[in-house]
Amino acid sequence: LEDAVTVRALSDPPGARELGAVEASGEGSLDAVVEAFVEQVRGLGGNVARIDSVTPVVETRMRQVSQAMPCFGMRFQAGCSQSYLTPEEVPVVRLVGRALRVDAP
Repeated sequence: LEDAVTVRALSDPPGARELGAVEASGEGSLDAVVEAFVEQVRGLGGNVARIDSVTPVVETRMRQVSQAMPCFGMRFQAGCSQSYLTPEEVPVVRLVGRALRVDAP
């Protein structure tokens, strides 16, 4: 497989050339974040992904909430809604590392 990428942690294989820094983060599964990391390595022409750090982070994001409520003072019965923003804590995983290239002997 020409575009196969090997994932390593903290060390480089013999003869590896460093191509650049890579960082990926996201919500959800660690597998999805690792796949995004590998895609970045592949995009730089790498065939080895070195992960230097895995950091769980909690980000605060604003989420819009809508709430239904009755309307008063209207001639016909109608429904009204109220929207507001509320903070929400979201767990995120961040990977930092390097794209490497090892040429076949």
